[in-house]
Amino acid sequence: PVPAPAPAPAQVSAPELAATGAGQPGAAAALASALILGGAILYRRSRNA
Repeated sequence: PVPAPAPAPAQVSAPELAATGAGQPGAAAALASALILGGAILYRRSRNA
């Protein structure tokens, strides 16, 4: 009896990270800066009134 040939190994691609939407950190940093600045302005206005 002749042994059956071994199956070919499956092609495995390299692992890939999930898409999280964090591709543009500059836009997020600009938005965060604007929100902090806006909060500081509102805080100072409320303290002076």
